[in-house]
Amino acid sequence: GLKARLAVVAKRILPRELLGVPCTSDGSALEETEVLGLVVKVDEEAFDASVECNNGLELARNQVKETGLAWTDRQNRLAWIPECMRGGLQFRGPHEILTRPGLSLRIRATAACRAFVMIEANYKDLPPRNGRGLPELLLQQGWSLETAPAPAWQDAASTLKLLSKRCPEGQELLMPLCGEEEDTRMETPLLLMMVVVGLGPERLGEEMRRSFSLWDTENGGGLAMEQLQEILKRLCPQLDDSTRKMVVSQAFASPKGEMRRVIPYEEFVEKLLRFAAVGERQG
Repeated sequence: GLKARLAVVAKRILPRELLGVPCTSDGSALEETEVLGLVVKVDEEAFDASVECNNGLELARNQVKETGLAWTDRQNRLAWIPECMRGGLQFRGPHEILTRPGLSLRIRATAACRAFVMIEANYKDLPPRNGRGLPELLLQQGWSLETAPAPAWQDAASTLKLLSKRCPEGQELLMPLCGEEEDTRMETPLLLMMVVVGLGPERLGEEMRRSFSLWDTENGGGLAMEQLQEILKRLCPQLDDSTRKMVVSQAFASPKGEMRRVIPYEEFVEKLLRFAAVGERQG
């Protein structure tokens, strides 16, 4: 029989991305045979998201990366991106969006996600293109101001403000594109970037730290005993007082066996993740 060898090549594509397979023949031979097989492996757990504007503005979609384009109508590239946004999906629009009251973005995802939005906060001696104070309105609507610096995009005169909000699985975010500051103009410029990141198992620890930090109203850098007891009461009402006290005592015991008043977030999250891993193995 004939002996043949097959060359196997592969390429990863994003959801809804088109893939073209070139012809392997140049058509010069009168009789030429091609043997070609195509196998598509579908990752059912792959994360996907969409961002739609209610005025029909189309946003380009790609995986965020350093040196990637920042806008659809400019050649400015991202010079740096923070760790919290790596692996996310970037949605690019024009360099400036002319916004007005009523414009909004609808953010959907196949799983729980965190949406990051970057809005210009300052621009040297000129007014910032912030869409009538959109960052302040987003903070009022539950968005969080990130401590990580915003991405750089090759314009040293422009400073961006980075905000984010978590979207639970099965829900969607509706984000306004115009703030509430008074402006005599019908439309005002808005410089905006959007990245949506899936909250997979690898980001569980970071999301837990964010959640626990909301209880630190006095900026103590961790959780106090009273705060953890209150958390357990709300999240685990089935626990009786003795069990709750035991959990708190184990959490606040130092490596030397001494009881502390405050436990750092990092240590507490590490203990929770270790406990969950043990439970998963035993289950």
